[in-house]
Amino acid sequence: MPDKEKDGLGLPPISSVVIILVVIGAVFFNIQRLKSSRPIVTGPSEHMLFTEDVHARLWQDPFNAVYKHEGDSSLHDGIHSHHTVANIIYGNEESSSKDIQIIGVMVEGGHYFENVEQKRRRRYAVVSALNVSGYKPKDAQKIGFFLTSDHKSKNIKKFEIPERIPYELFEYKKQGGSSKDKPLILLLWLDEELFGNYFFSKLNKLTEVMHLNQSSLPDRRETRSYKTYNPRAGIFYNT
Repeated sequence: MPDKEKDGLGLPPISSVVIILVVIGAVFFNIQRLKSSRPIVTGPSEHMLFTEDVHARLWQDPFNAVYKHEGDSSLHDGIHSHHTVANIIYGNEESSSKDIQIIGVMVEGGHYFENVEQKRRRRYAVVSALNVSGYKPKDAQKIGFFLTSDHKSKNIKKFEIPERIPYELFEYKKQGGSSKDKPLILLLWLDEELFGNYFFSKLNKLTEVMHLNQSSLPDRRETRSYKTYNPRAGIFYNT
């Protein structure tokens, strides 16, 4: 019996990738956006440090890359504050896009080989979907992460969410297209094991940490949207 088809990186058959391409692609054109209630601030962006400073190739496990990076003596803690991702969401960084779409992708936790392989495969499939849609990584060699532990929750019930949230930024770079007319994509990698109990409460806590629905920050975005995708169930959750 012939072996199942795999590419050179040991990644999933193309049929699996196509299914995720279709699902992820659909959300880009049908996603419901959050209209900003504040006036849009025009003018040059405020100066910001490079927020993606974790070395990670496109086929690597993003969680493992973050763990390895934390042992680096050159780690800049300020870059990884939850305020940094809030600045990205509200447009206080170098981006010409008027809109932003935030997509959280649930992946298996754990450090066993099968867990790591599954994370690599899902990341490859999602990045492939973005690539087909005309989106390229802002930095193909690096990803970022932010800390949730430095945020003081306003909720009486403090639901525990992962301390570190890896993320990647994608810009529209299709030939002949304009990034100004396409949203910036902020892709979050979420450990589904750590979001298991009180799932929706923890998602709401995450949006609170990112200051998604309220902030005193200057707002340079016209619209913002956030959805969480569970590839295992093939479901998008609105938050």
